[in-house]
Amino acid sequence: MNILIAEDDEGTRSMLSQFFQQRGYNVFAAADGDEAWKILQEETIQIALIDWRMPKIDGRELCLRIRTHPSTHYTYIVVMTGIIHPGGSLEARECGADDYLQKPFDIENLISLVKSGERIIRLEEQYLQLQDVLIESRNKLRFVLDALHEEILAVNPELDIVSANQAFLKQRGLTLPDAIGKTIRNEAFWFFDPSLMHLLETDIGNTLKTGKSNRRIRRIDVRKHAPLVYEVQTIPILNENKETIQVAILLRNVTEDHRRREEILQLNQRLERTLSELHSKNEALENTLSRLKETQAQMIQSEKMASIGQLAAGIAHEINNPVGFVSSNLNTLDGYIEDLKAVIAEYRSVLGQAASCGVPLEGIDRALAKETEVGVDFILEDLPNLVRESREGLDRIRKIVIDLKDFAHPGEDTLKLADLNQNIDSTLNIVWNEIKYKAVVHKEYGDIPQVNCYPQQLNQVFMNLLVNAAQAITDKGEIRIATRTEGDSVIVTISDTGCGIPAENIHRIFDPFFTTKEVGKGTGLGLHVAYNVIRKHNGTIAVESAPGKGTTFIVRLPVCGPQIHSGESHEPQA
Repeated sequence: MNILIAEDDEGTRSMLSQFFQQRGYNVFAAADGDEAWKILQEETIQIALIDWRMPKIDGRELCLRIRTHPSTHYTYIVVMTGIIHPGGSLEARECGADDYLQKPFDIENLISLVKSGERIIRLEEQYLQLQDVLIESRNKLRFVLDALHEEILAVNPELDIVSANQAFLKQRGLTLPDAIGKTIRNEAFWFFDPSLMHLLETDIGNTLKTGKSNRRIRRIDVRKHAPLVYEVQTIPILNENKETIQVAILLRNVTEDHRRREEILQLNQRLERTLSELHSKNEALENTLSRLKETQAQMIQSEKMASIGQLAAGIAHEINNPVGFVSSNLNTLDGYIEDLKAVIAEYRSVLGQAASCGVPLEGIDRALAKETEVGVDFILEDLPNLVRESREGLDRIRKIVIDLKDFAHPGEDTLKLADLNQNIDSTLNIVWNEIKYKAVVHKEYGDIPQVNCYPQQLNQVFMNLLVNAAQAITDKGEIRIATRTEGDSVIVTISDTGCGIPAENIHRIFDPFFTTKEVGKGTGLGLHVAYNVIRKHNGTIAVESAPGKGTTFIVRLPVCGPQIHSGESHEPQA
């Protein structure tokens, strides 16, 4: 605490300086008013002990200067004087002194006055600090409110404006001093909308009465402008007793938000209609896909039956061959039976005569002659051969019929494990008549695992490839069939030494209805069906061909079989 002692009496000045220094004060001493005034201008003096009568500048003038000169702090002044004057205390206070002490004085009285001054100075400092904080808070609040886009104002219970932010003022072309004290009962403040003004009066009254906020959305028709949408809110301002003393009014322009909300609602409605349309289209697509699957199944079945139709003559020939020699054998057996009947009749006649009257030699000779005539020895030797050949022919017929039945069975067969080597042999059995006169078949079957597949559909693929190979051979050639394992797949290759495929056609051979065969010898669906079946099995089919040298088809099938939900697409490779 800084204390100034302005005393022209050296003894008093020295005594007081020593006294206050001992008590921890920062003491500044002056022998006259001029020196004291210089110290006051240079230092922050909280307490000044001033003699009323001093050279150059007396106590009265010094007090007046202290009180009239701008300062950032308050100086507590105690006037000391030895002049007895009835109005001295009042005069000193009128000049700005806080206390007055008559000389000679009791030091205890002086220290008591100084302590009182300290308390006042501290209270003053606290007041100034709080005032600074309050001003800073007010300025910050004003800055925040002025930075907001929302229009904000505060009114008292009489509906007079006590504060407003820049957004509100700018919208109405006002300054803050212009707005303070104005009543809100002015239509110009509310877009010349009297109904809005009346609604605000009602909401402010409710907020003052209940201490609760009110909120409403209001459409406002503005002159020369499109309609605006405002959110209007009244908020209570409470005192320390939680009593509503003022009401804050918040106006938020939500026109854009309202427009976007309307657009979102419209978009949602359009989206719902679009989803409904998509749902209908999806149902239509599902129906189309179902019909497409049915059509594809019918196409595969039609291709099967067309293939069987084209092979019908050969299959009939394959069946007629064993049927012919079985029929011939049966005719021969029928003759053998008649001859054996005749020999047996002779033997029975001889035996009958021998039983009644002895055996005549001419009867035995006749029976032996009949046996020789018929050729019993040859019959007995030929009978097992006839039976064996007939059984083989019937077995061959049975196998052809079974293979044909499995191949031509309508509908989609089941997914199961199958030995592709056996499938190829079964297909060869059906198409053998188409091949045997044109090509020598070489089999190079590997030790392959069973494949999870649709066997009937793969048989269709093998048959198409084998028939194409045979038809590609003009006179006499070779067909080579090989199987092997490669990783998790089984590879089937079918090669021929036929005419080959021209380069300009090799990329079209898997297209539906594409064929280079003459009318009646091909539907153009064989290789297209083969491609779709292999793709359905998550496999691939590739072709290598050289005109005049031959063609090789390479089929790759995964051992694990088709993945029903697989999204992979397999394109034909050439």
